[in-house]
Amino acid sequence: MDLDMLDTGCRVLVLHPLTMEQEKYGRATWSWLPGTVLGRLGQGEWLVAVECRTLATTDPATGLATYPQCVRSGHEVRPVAEVEWQQQFARWPALGETGPRPGVVL
Repeated sequence: MDLDMLDTGCRVLVLHPLTMEQEKYGRATWSWLPGTVLGRLGQGEWLVAVECRTLATTDPATGLATYPQCVRSGHEVRPVAEVEWQQQFARWPALGETGPRPGVVL
């Protein structure tokens, strides 16, 4: 898919730190995590919700998971098919679990 075709709601993998250590050591250590495009901000720049359950927090008012958002350029966003997105989403544990989930085929 051409990056110019990315629109709100598109499933993507987004380059984002998964741990504080990754954040500390820079983008070369970051992971490709599941996300959804929330909007296009400009030429080659998107607002993305990083839908990795490991990074989610729970909204105390609603009890629902909330995901971090980030702004990324074209080389940090990779459009993917729904099946690949679902595999990546399933790979990362929910709050309170540890490590990648066993048995998930990538």
